[in-house]
Amino acid sequence: MKQYKQFAAIAVMSYLAINPARSETLAIGPTKCFSSIEELLNAEINKNGVKINNFNMERGNSLFSRNMKSFHFSASGVNRTDKDVHLDIQLVGYRQNNDFAFIIVAKPMMSILSAGKNEEISGDSFEGNNPVTELSKVCIRVIGDF
Repeated sequence: MKQYKQFAAIAVMSYLAINPARSETLAIGPTKCFSSIEELLNAEINKNGVKINNFNMERGNSLFSRNMKSFHFSASGVNRTDKDVHLDIQLVGYRQNNDFAFIIVAKPMMSILSAGKNEEISGDSFEGNNPVTELSKVCIRVIGDF
């Protein structure tokens, strides 16, 4: 089931990266692509009392495998409303040849950003056998009920 969800996320993100005008009906905002991770790190999403910022992306050793590297994504989320919101952040990093470098679905704990709280939103992805040396772009979208 987990592999199916990852495949579905890949398919949707690929489609949205190619057809960004249609993405507005599927997400909180359109899929946004950046030319580098550094550009993404300075981004901010602010809608209906929910703010997501302080993006961070690290590449390091995997906690689960000694032989594999991983990407770790995190962001700060604040919910300034009086209701819990459910959300996830989907990220796709593309290599220079437009192949996927990483795909990450990041969530707050239990996929809930609690009313009136600040929380971490995070997710990980293995790098695989072909190390990422340079990215052509990083695309992000937020899905939620706010």
